[in-house]
Amino acid sequence: MLAIWGSFDRDHPLRNIILVLWGMAIVFSIIQLRRHLFIDFMGGMVLALMVGYGVRYGFTRLAQQQSG
Repeated sequence: MLAIWGSFDRDHPLRNIILVLWGMAIVFSIIQLRRHLFIDFMGGMVLALMVGYGVRYGFTRLAQQQSG
């Protein structure tokens, strides 16, 4: 999730769609192979979003402190 989020680029929407589809295919295959349950996927998504927003917030605050 974080890798896909980090790879997003507003100038390349087709690449964004391909990355999301690729990520969904990986998730589907892992669930189908019974390596993880759907709740594992959801827990990972929540954790990834929390970490992603935390890092973004931290870098934003750091950049603001250094510029002013």
